[in-house]
Amino acid sequence: LHQVSAINCESDQVLERTDAVTLAMAINELEYDGLIALVKIDVEGHELAVIEGALPLLKARRIQRMIIEVQPGNSAEAIENILLEQGATLKTWIKDKWCDLKMSDLPYRTDIFVNFN
Repeated sequence: LHQVSAINCESDQVLERTDAVTLAMAINELEYDGLIALVKIDVEGHELAVIEGALPLLKARRIQRMIIEVQPGNSAEAIENILLEQGATLKTWIKDKWCDLKMSDLPYRTDIFVNFN
């Protein structure tokens, strides 16, 4: 379990601290055992951590689809590898349409549509 803090940049004072939970932990806490039709992830650079926290749900085939806002870089490639290992098909939103483009070739931050069906 990790903690997330909001910090005042001018004084380095911790403004707020809260425990962070994984997506799998949150779903289990809700005692929901059905399929999850869609998960939208927009976490400003922390996508890999969210995907890793969702792995138990992905491995159990509980999530059907995801839309993930991803920025180019090493974490995008790691996310792509994890999703492909789980049998996902991926589409990238480029120039106002869904395209087949590897996440390692992303030209800018964009959405990725992930289908597990």
